[in-house]
Amino acid sequence: MKKLLIFAFFAVISSQAKASGACQKPVSKLEVGGTVFSIANFGSFLDLNSKYYNAWDSHGWDPDFYSIVRGYHLYKDQVDSRMKSLREAGQSKIGIVLWFVGNHPENGAFGHFVTTENSRLYPQYRKNLEDYVRRANELGFNEIQIRFASQGDADVFGTKEQDMPAQIEHHWTLIQDVHDSISKLNLKIKVMYDLGGELAAHSYTCRAPVTNFLTEIWGRYVSKYGVNDTLGFSWNHFDDCGARRTLEIYQKVGAFPKINGLDIYGNPGEVYSILKKIAALLKEKNLQKMEFFIQETWYDDQLVANDVNQAIEDFGLNIKYIMQWPLRRGSKTIHFSEVVPSRYEAYRK
Repeated sequence: MKKLLIFAFFAVISSQAKASGACQKPVSKLEVGGTVFSIANFGSFLDLNSKYYNAWDSHGWDPDFYSIVRGYHLYKDQVDSRMKSLREAGQSKIGIVLWFVGNHPENGAFGHFVTTENSRLYPQYRKNLEDYVRRANELGFNEIQIRFASQGDADVFGTKEQDMPAQIEHHWTLIQDVHDSISKLNLKIKVMYDLGGELAAHSYTCRAPVTNFLTEIWGRYVSKYGVNDTLGFSWNHFDDCGARRTLEIYQKVGAFPKINGLDIYGNPGEVYSILKKIAALLKEKNLQKMEFFIQETWYDDQLVANDVNQAIEDFGLNIKYIMQWPLRRGSKTIHFSEVVPSRYEAYRK
């Protein structure tokens, strides 16, 4: 199954799980998190009457839609202002997705993703990412998560077994390129890397080529950089086989991430239900102290906040904070709904 955009672009609607936390408001034990803020300019992407609405699914691309990695230099003042709004609203952390494909000419990039040259970022894209991290540091964010998200011919789930060795080299070269360039900035802000967005705890995680990819990338990363600045591979909700395989990969390499990122959506109560399954697996594996944060979920959503806090109370899950995606539950728009996602009230109570 191929995906053009792997984060926050689907809502789980099938489960009828009981909303254990939805009718309660347990006291939050969470640190203040923030927003995964990755788009420099939406163009008319959010206009329901535009031919470019929901562009990547049906109607062609709005030429004015840019991710931050691709277009920060074109919309710097706008992006800086929006980042400032997030910080002034009290958000402490910020995330960015680096959507990328394979090696193609620089002008082959469009929309949300960038192309690479010899599996490295083109200079402008690298500078855009560096400047964004600098700006986050200047504004006083205490953490930024940089999330690698493969698309198109770089999509790990869509790669055939015979092509996986080349895919491993492409990803590893890019990860090193980004990590080393950001490290040279020597900034105060804590930088955390998601080595593969939503590649963990997915049913495809159990496919042999994907397992081999994850094992190889994780082993190389731990050997070169250690575990203190990575969440490993972010969890895609919860598939039992995929979650077990993810833990097995970390165990095989001999190191677990410092903290694990979890992408989680759903109807009322479904977040609680998924967290219950995670808690049961961790207890079975004697990993109850394993740290998590919600890497991605509905925007400023009290139902999610209730579910997370109730799960912490009921199961003792070690969840540290919540990062929201700028998509409001029930929005008529798809993928995104908030241009300036400054509200975070539900998750700070």
